[in-house]
Order: sequence, then structure tokens, then C-alpha cells
Amino acid sequence: MFLSIHRGTNEIGGSCVEISSSTTRILIDIGLPLNPVGSFAGKSMPVQAGGKGLPSSLNLRHPQIDAILISHPHQDHFGLLPLLPVDVPIYMSKGCETLIDVSNYFNKVGPFPNRKEIMNAWKKYDIGDISITPYLADHSAIDAFSFLIEVDKKRIFYSGDLRAHGRKKILFETLLVNHPENIDYLILEGTMLGRTGELSKDETQIEDEMVSLFEKEKKLFLINCSSQNIDRLVSLFRACVRTERKMIIDPYTAYILEEVHKVHETVPNWNWNNVAVFFTRNNQTKLLEYDGSLSKFIPAEITLGEIQKEQQGLVLKMNRLNRFILAKARMLSGARLIWSVWSEYYKDEEAFWQQHNIKPIYLHTSGHAITEDLQRLVNALNPGTIIPIHTFHKGLYQSIFPAYNICTLNDGVGMTV
Repeated sequence: MFLSIHRGTNEIGGSCVEISSSTTRILIDIGLPLNPVGSFAGKSMPVQAGGKGLPSSLNLRHPQIDAILISHPHQDHFGLLPLLPVDVPIYMSKGCETLIDVSNYFNKVGPFPNRKEIMNAWKKYDIGDISITPYLADHSAIDAFSFLIEVDKKRIFYSGDLRAHGRKKILFETLLVNHPENIDYLILEGTMLGRTGELSKDETQIEDEMVSLFEKEKKLFLINCSSQNIDRLVSLFRACVRTERKMIIDPYTAYILEEVHKVHETVPNWNWNNVAVFFTRNNQTKLLEYDGSLSKFIPAEITLGEIQKEQQGLVLKMNRLNRFILAKARMLSGARLIWSVWSEYYKDEEAFWQQHNIKPIYLHTSGHAITEDLQRLVNALNPGTIIPIHTFHKGLYQSIFPAYNICTLNDGVGMTV
């Protein structure tokens, strides 16, 4: 067996792992790298697609790649797929396929010509002489997978990105009890390692705190959260229902919810009660208008005048444009802003909000496991060796997991077992 991390041993993002036998070669993830921001290496933000190419150590043809597994639909795990040869089949969950297709649609990439194979959780798949069993994981991306890889009598568990405090936290707890046995190598993400002072709230706590805020203050609430963080949108929707408020989204978010709703019917859709769509003239809206799909959201449309009239009963999801629309309409005075993405992103908008005397309420939780939960996972799996990935702090693994053998690889430097 040969194992190499082509990218991801010294950074968060750009993950790409190769596992091969003498006859079969697979990749796990092929992510877009992330650029460090500021002096603290634990801060990272996406770069533009095409800003970085494939890892220099990755040879696509000699021998050819038999398959690539995508753990979840975040750009830092699938963003370089367009650079792969079209004859490489891609394996992923149905939810992952849905959001990748959404991302490609709005980024004008178009559907990948590769053959896509949809995997079901906890079902074993054979690719050549390599067996793969996907495990559904709790993460901020929908239908994320961890993978059990069996090759040449070795068992490897690839954690992917996971956590124990989302709306699907039962998946993490179940894994601790019903875990695969005899793990030789655990390729373990460490996103949160080295981030002192960052506490991860339970996603249900996020919902409860939203409810408390909405009940306490009869004002227009604004919220900045990712349109692809379905857990957060579910928490927001539930908080609105509990407080008899209406969740106002843009057409881009409406499109995402509709596509995800086709896969998971419990996810709220744009045409549900307590949801309305505010049409903003941005690039996503123009694209939807161009292909004729924008008009279907008209039944749920809410106008600027209606928002102004009903604002005490509304929560408006922000985007880059509608904050200026509200400012021009003089509707920001007295409004409350919930910042429900990573706090570092606020720096890009701080001047705008300060200009309008609005101080953010930070209400967010990470998509990644805290140290204590990673320790629980390691103790349950009891691997022979831990291999760090998706971290800026692989040097901390030995002190955090002192009873285990740690193998710290460098990008592109493989190991043969």
C-alpha cells in the first residue's frame, strides 16, 4: 500500500490524499487551496478558482487514477475537480453532488463531464482491490462523509471534516459506539487545534439564542450566514417559526434551498410559510433571470416597502448588495445584526457597519470538531497511527494524543507500507 498527502499537511484547505495498491489508485478529495490571512496561520480565506493548480507531486496518468472520493461539497475539498481528466469517475453523496452542481452553476463552470457515482452511507464499495465504506458525518456541509479504506490488509479511516455539535451530532456519537475496528491509520483533521479561546456552541444553542434575541427585541434583524450552511439556515428558520417571524432570503439562497429540499424534504424551502424572497439585482439573480428560473420565486416575493412596513417581524439574510439597499432606504437605524459566520470575515465589512452605528452580535459555531471531541474520537477508534491533515498545527498532535503514534507527513512525500 502507498499513501501520500499531496496537499493538506501544513494548511487548512486544499486537501488531497492518495491511496493505492499495486493495481488500483484512488484520490480522496481534490480541494482548492486556501490563502493564509494576517500573521496568524490559523486564519484562512478562499482564493479564486484557478489561483492554484494541482499539487506538483500528483501525477494523473502514471499510473492512471481509478477514482476520486469527495468527502463533502466545500471548495477546499472539491474545487480542483475541473482540472482532472474527464475519464476519472467521481464518488460522492447525493447531497454533495447537489451542492457541487449549485456551485458550478453559479460559478459558470458547468456540470463536470466525469462519471459521477452516488454513494450511500455505511455501504461498502469496491474499486479494484480497494474497498471503501462511507460514514455519514456531522459537518457544516450537507451529507459529509468520512471514509473507511481497506487495502492490502490495512484499514485506514479518513475523518474528512467533522464535528460533534451540529444538528446531526448524533452521527458523531454513534460513530464513537459503532466504530470500525482495527484501524491501522487514522488520517485526522485538526482545524481547531491551536485556536485558543474559540468555543463551539451546539447548533441547537444557536437556535435558542436566536429565539431569545427575536423575542427580546422587536426590531428588524439582519443575519450574515452562508447560503450553503444548511444547518444554520435550518436553525434560523426554526427560530423564526418559534417567534412568529419571517425569514427573508435572496434568490440565490432560495435556489439552494430548493435543490437541497429535493434531497432532504425536511429542509425548509422558499415556498414554505415563514419564508419570503427579496429580489436583489446581483450576479446570481441575473444568472437566474437569464436562464428563466428567477420568475418561479415571484409567489414568495417581498418588496422593500413591505420589509419597511413589517420589519419588526422579519429576519433578513444579508448579502453584499442588500446592505446598501437598506442603507439607501434609511432602514438600518435601529436594526440588529447577527454575525453567523467566522468572526474574521467581519473585518471586510467593519467600516460599513461602524458607519451605521451597528455592532454585530456574534452567534456562530464551527464546522469542525474541538480538541476534546477529537480526543474522544481517537480513543474510540484506537488507531495504530495518526496522520495529521487539514491543520496548521500538526506539531500539536503528539501532545494532544500522547498515547498514540503520530506520523507527520509533508506534502507530496508518501509512505509505502
